[in-house]
Amino acid sequence: MSVLIEWESVTCCFARAKPDSVSEQAIIKLVDKLLSLNQYINEIGDKKTDERQRLESEIRKSEKEIDELIYDIYGMSDAEKKIIDDMISR
Repeated sequence: MSVLIEWESVTCCFARAKPDSVSEQAIIKLVDKLLSLNQYINEIGDKKTDERQRLESEIRKSEKEIDELIYDIYGMSDAEKKIIDDMISR
Protein backbone atom coordinates (compact mmCIF):
# COMPACT_ATOMS: atom_id res chain seq x y z
CA MET A 1 0.00 0.00 0.00
CA SER A 2 1.25 3.51 -0.71
CA VAL A 3 0.37 6.94 0.59
CA LEU A 4 -0.34 9.72 -1.88
CA ILE A 5 0.81 13.17 -0.76
CA GLU A 6 -0.03 16.35 -2.69
CA TRP A 7 2.03 19.35 -1.72
CA GLU A 8 2.14 22.55 -3.76
CA SER A 9 1.05 20.68 -6.89
CA VAL A 10 3.83 18.13 -6.46
CA THR A 11 2.63 14.58 -6.02
CA CYS A 12 4.83 11.93 -4.46
CA CYS A 13 4.12 8.32 -3.68
CA PHE A 14 5.80 6.62 -0.75
CA ALA A 15 5.37 3.10 0.49
CA ARG A 16 4.20 3.02 4.08
CA ALA A 17 7.19 2.61 6.32
CA LYS A 18 7.41 1.69 9.96
CA PRO A 19 10.42 2.83 11.94
CA ASP A 20 12.43 0.27 13.82
CA SER A 21 12.50 0.67 17.60
CA VAL A 22 15.90 2.42 17.54
CA SER A 23 14.71 5.05 15.04
CA GLU A 24 11.42 5.44 16.89
CA GLN A 25 13.18 6.04 20.21
CA ALA A 26 15.62 8.49 18.60
CA ILE A 27 12.71 10.49 17.14
CA ILE A 28 10.89 10.51 20.48
CA LYS A 29 14.03 11.74 22.24
CA LEU A 30 14.54 14.51 19.68
CA VAL A 31 10.90 15.61 19.87
CA ASP A 32 11.14 15.79 23.66
CA LYS A 33 14.30 17.86 23.27
CA LEU A 34 12.52 20.21 20.85
CA LEU A 35 9.66 20.67 23.28
CA SER A 36 12.09 21.59 26.06
CA LEU A 37 14.09 23.96 23.86
CA ASN A 38 10.93 25.71 22.72
CA GLN A 39 9.79 26.05 26.31
CA TYR A 40 13.09 27.76 27.18
CA ILE A 41 12.70 30.11 24.21
CA ASN A 42 9.20 31.01 25.36
CA GLU A 43 10.58 31.81 28.81
CA ILE A 44 13.22 34.10 27.29
CA GLY A 45 10.57 35.91 25.26
CA ASP A 46 11.47 38.26 22.40
CA LYS A 47 14.82 39.26 23.87
CA LYS A 48 17.65 38.81 21.39
CA THR A 49 20.28 37.14 23.55
CA ASP A 50 23.17 34.79 22.93
CA GLU A 51 21.23 32.11 24.81
CA ARG A 52 18.24 32.52 22.49
CA GLN A 53 20.51 32.23 19.44
CA ARG A 54 22.07 29.08 20.89
CA LEU A 55 18.63 27.58 21.53
CA GLU A 56 17.42 28.44 18.02
CA SER A 57 20.54 26.85 16.55
CA GLU A 58 20.00 23.72 18.63
CA ILE A 59 16.36 23.57 17.47
CA ARG A 60 17.42 23.76 13.80
CA LYS A 61 20.00 21.02 14.40
CA SER A 62 17.46 18.76 16.12
CA GLU A 63 14.88 19.33 13.38
CA LYS A 64 17.45 18.36 10.77
CA GLU A 65 18.27 15.19 12.73
CA ILE A 66 14.57 14.26 12.76
CA ASP A 67 14.37 14.93 9.01
CA GLU A 68 17.31 12.60 8.39
CA LEU A 69 15.77 9.84 10.53
CA ILE A 70 12.50 10.12 8.61
CA TYR A 71 14.34 10.09 5.28
CA ASP A 72 16.15 6.92 6.37
CA ILE A 73 12.90 5.26 7.47
CA TYR A 74 11.47 5.86 3.99
CA GLY A 75 14.72 4.87 2.27
CA MET A 76 14.90 8.14 0.38
CA SER A 77 17.71 8.89 -2.05
CA ASP A 78 19.77 12.10 -1.87
CA ALA A 79 17.83 13.43 -4.86
CA GLU A 80 14.49 12.82 -3.13
CA LYS A 81 15.79 14.44 0.06
CA LYS A 82 16.87 17.50 -1.93
CA ILE A 83 13.44 17.86 -3.52
CA ILE A 84 11.74 17.83 -0.13
CA ASP A 85 14.33 20.11 1.49
CA ASP A 86 13.91 22.59 -1.38
CA MET A 87 10.13 22.53 -0.98
CA ILE A 88 10.36 23.07 2.78
CA SER A 89 12.79 25.97 2.51
CA ARG A 90 10.51 28.01 0.23
